[in-house]
Amino acid sequence: MEYLDSSIKNKIKKAKEKQDLKAMERLHRKNHENSLIKFEYAKLLVLNNQIDKAKKIYLKLFNTNYDCYAKFELGKIEYSLGNYENAKEYMLLVLNTKNDSYARYELGRTELKLGNYDKAHTYFEQLLND
Repeated sequence: MEYLDSSIKNKIKKAKEKQDLKAMERLHRKNHENSLIKFEYAKLLVLNNQIDKAKKIYLKLFNTNYDCYAKFELGKIEYSLGNYENAKEYMLLVLNTKNDSYARYELGRTELKLGNYDKAHTYFEQLLND
């Protein structure tokens, strides 16, 4: 796990609360190897509609402590863009790593959009058994 001192944690918290992209960008530049900062920065980029930049950062988080989170967020982005096959692939990657009810829900929604009603039903039914 990567270490962050309390002052940096407080700066991250304040930037998130205020949705201050510039402050998060500064943190990212100074601590560009830190996965938590990358993840939070990418989330703010999405909120500011800087999708391509966010996607690049999420991809850099693969094989880190934030691997599943990054894949989940990429799946949500792809879904919002109407790229349902890509969204499905990312959510399946999450489920291959851990049993995640949020990913299962997103897969159910995605399968509905793809017209795969039986698969969607299966994912939603699994949620009831979680």
